[in-house]
Amino acid sequence: MVLIHKRLVWAVGVILVTAACGRKAAPALETKGQSLEKPVAAAAPVAVPLAVPEPAPVALPSSASESASESASAPAPSPKRLVPPKLAAAPLSELAFVPADVEAVVRVDLAQVGSRSEHPAESLKTLDFLIHAQQPAAWQVLHDSGITVGREIATMYLVVGPKGNADATLVAGLGRFDAGRLGVGLRRSGATVEPAPAPPGQTAALFTWKHPSAGAVGALEQPPSAAHPAAVAVGLGADLVVFGPPALVRRAMAARAGAEIDVRTSPLADELLAVDATATVWGVALPAPGKDDKAWLPTIVPGVRRARFQAALASPGPDIDGLFTLRAEFGSHDQATAFGDKLRQVLQTVALLGERSPLGSGFAKLKNGAIVKIDENVVIASAAL
Repeated sequence: MVLIHKRLVWAVGVILVTAACGRKAAPALETKGQSLEKPVAAAAPVAVPLAVPEPAPVALPSSASESASESASAPAPSPKRLVPPKLAAAPLSELAFVPADVEAVVRVDLAQVGSRSEHPAESLKTLDFLIHAQQPAAWQVLHDSGITVGREIATMYLVVGPKGNADATLVAGLGRFDAGRLGVGLRRSGATVEPAPAPPGQTAALFTWKHPSAGAVGALEQPPSAAHPAAVAVGLGADLVVFGPPALVRRAMAARAGAEIDVRTSPLADELLAVDATATVWGVALPAPGKDDKAWLPTIVPGVRRARFQAALASPGPDIDGLFTLRAEFGSHDQATAFGDKLRQVLQTVALLGERSPLGSGFAKLKNGAIVKIDENVVIASAAL
């Protein structure tokens, strides 16, 4: 659980970093009148051209010597599911790579962080530091390939897959970068290379390290009891790079290629429809169906049934800052109250720890201006950033 907590801390850290960047309220980042109430099932969507297939096996070449530039075999035709129009449009169309059964998705608009900061260069350096701390070897390969976080990598996603024995977490970067140059750098790292599924007319590759060192590209933090580091992989395609466990990276590339349904047609779609997709940072979560012991989310937040948050940051200036909102639904009023109490404690703690740091004022605003309400079994929180 500590491993996943570290990645959530990374996401929260980005939120707080970006909170220190924005200063003046910007109409483009308003919540657009979206309510924090429980999302109501949307009416049947108007048919749109975009559709995703039902899951189908994807054949991958077994030879490690095959060129990474070759595209995987096209999957057999399968039944389609319509994607709601809002989820088929940018920026939510980016979610085509996210498998349908994931439990949480967090998106950070890195380009927006830099553009809305009074000091863009300093903001990007801070973000670069956060990525370097989480994935030092991967950061080095990106750096050597001329790829800068916040520029060529414009958007990052943290995706938590279905609960399992392995750390099923993906970190993905999207942007207009030179995938060929990055691929050359990855090949030099000693990875096994094979073609990966790709959309029609495109190519993709999967780089795998079976027994990586702690400093290997894409390596995940391991529990102290782990005898050998778990295998890790990097999926590389046009404008997309994905780090994580091989099986989940393969599924992400297959979903993007249309060989597997993606999260936009899953139950998590209701939360995606409710969140402000233009916010600088947002996240949604929904436990896997069935018993709680089959889901990851309730092991972190007991009793949670669904949750979402968004941080709508602002343009530079001395006036009002942005807005942070959170809504979390629980199985009972007691569970909601317990979470509300913990949320207040967290805000108090981070304010004390960060008051002497460059982000101290941001921490203080989050704590002092936060409103946390309990409405039966629902926690609703908001704060100016």
